[in-house]
Amino acid sequence: MTEFVRELSFGDVDVVIHQESLGDVNCVVWDAALCCCFYFAKSAFSKDFKVLELGAGTAVCSVALASMGCQVEATDLPACVPLMEKNIAANQEAIQKAGGTCVAKSLDWNEPLKKRPECDLLLLVDCIYYVDSIGPLIDTIRSVDAKRILCAYEVRDSGQPVEAQRLFMELVKKHFDIRHVPEADLDPDYRSPDILLMDLVPKIDSV
Repeated sequence: MTEFVRELSFGDVDVVIHQESLGDVNCVVWDAALCCCFYFAKSAFSKDFKVLELGAGTAVCSVALASMGCQVEATDLPACVPLMEKNIAANQEAIQKAGGTCVAKSLDWNEPLKKRPECDLLLLVDCIYYVDSIGPLIDTIRSVDAKRILCAYEVRDSGQPVEAQRLFMELVKKHFDIRHVPEADLDPDYRSPDILLMDLVPKIDSV
């Protein structure tokens, strides 16, 4: 399998991310992840901030947050764990220097969580791609005790993601209110009308 490396800088944070040219959608860094990383760099995150990322893929967002001092768990399907671990290892010096931590764990949304995780931030970036995964994804989101839930994705106009995004919005609104991150909070050079960052706020009668 062919790999290629991408060097990225988010403010004062420099990371190195290994990607794979062959594989599923979780093998490369997507634009929504870049927008999130620049948003994180612009925002104030506590070094004690506990983060759980769903569908982390290359773990670029998890690595960036850990390199800013956060305590992060990057999760995805078992097949993705080796790539996540590789990227965490490649950036371990920056993570340790910032006082952060980052671990990769397998998590299948179709399998119920053994316990209810607690975190300051539950993060999902470009996870809305396959129709069959939407129901399990929302169930997983609801199974986490998170102080904040941040969802980001690129609006797509062809293929299965169109229906997946429609279904996600239909189902998620049953349990959450949606609050879009203000444009002024985003990096001026790394934002796009096609990339949405939004907070999912649990409805009182849905908790």
